[in-house]
Amino acid sequence: MSKATLILRWVLGLVFVYAGVMKIMAPTDFVASLQTFRFIPVWLIKLAVMTFPMFELVTGILLCLRIWFKPALCAVNGMCLLFLAALTVALIRGEPVDCGCFGAGQISIAHVWLALGRDVLLLAAGLFLYIRALRR
Repeated sequence: MSKATLILRWVLGLVFVYAGVMKIMAPTDFVASLQTFRFIPVWLIKLAVMTFPMFELVTGILLCLRIWFKPALCAVNGMCLLFLAALTVALIRGEPVDCGCFGAGQISIAHVWLALGRDVLLLAAGLFLYIRALRR
C-alpha cells in the first residue's frame, strides 16, 4: 500500500470517526438537522439518531485499523450515497437544510452545495480505496 493510499484511508476513516463523535456528543443537534429534511419521517429520524452515529464511529475506526476493510468501505460508500441522495432531493426541492454531518451547521442552499461537494469527494475517495482493495 502506498503512502498516499494509507493517508487517504486514515483521512476517510477519521472523517467518519469525527462525524460520529460529533453526533454522539450532541444528539439533539442531529435531530434538529434531520428535521430540516422535511421528507424524512419521524420514525426514521428516531432510528437514525439511535444508530447512525455509532455506525459512523465504528466504520471509521475499522477503516483506520484496516479491519474488515472491504465491508467498512462498502458501508462508508453506502453512507456517502445516502447523504448524496438526501442532499440532492433537498436541492431539487429548493429546501435549505442542515446536513448535520459534523454537528449543527448553517441552514442555506449554499451550505447544501458545499456538503454535496464534500460528499462527492468522500465517495470518490471511498470508491478509489475500494477499487484498489479489489485489485490486491
